Amino acid sequence: MEEFLMEMACTFPKALVQLEDKDFSSGHAFSFLSRFHARLPLIDDAIQGAGAVVLAVGFPSLTPKDHRFLFYGAGCGGVGVAKQVLVFFTLNKLSTEEVRSRI
Repeated sequence: MEEFLMEMACTFPKALVQLEDKDFSSGHAFSFLSRFHARLPLIDDAIQGAGAVVLAVGFPSLTPKDHRFLFYGAGCGGVGVAKQVLVFFTLNKLSTEEVRSRI
């Protein structure tokens, strides 16, 4: 997989690579993202896509002081949404601990 991704980056330097979590176990999907995200545009639809959709749809009502966030299961999608929520609120001046206390 590493050889393929590096060849893709050389041959198509502006291409965005989308991983399908169905093709990898959760551990592999997270591993690929962490290993390659700095070297080429790479997304996993379940990990990052689900989080982006939740934030886009729920944006007006997402305030951690008013809500608790419950994620059922620990698959790629649930973990991805939790990570996106955490990043969103920490970028909006809340501490990591404060956001995690609501998840």
